[in-house]
Amino acid sequence: GTPKISSGAVILTGNNGTPNSGYTLLSTTNLSAPVKWTTNRTGTLNAAGALSNVIPVTATSPAGFFRLRVP
Repeated sequence: GTPKISSGAVILTGNNGTPNSGYTLLSTTNLSAPVKWTTNRTGTLNAAGALSNVIPVTATSPAGFFRLRVP
């Protein structure tokens, strides 16, 4: 889904995944090579194959880029 901003947070959503399968949300603050992705969080898609993550943002938060990895 399209990222949204609400109440001081970025909301990342997705759908059409394999129901009840795992995923890893990766993040980085710099897309210059070599990009170093780190695990932001892990989770399990719901029974419909969807996910939703709320990531807090503050005035001092660096710019962030996200990548979703599913098995």
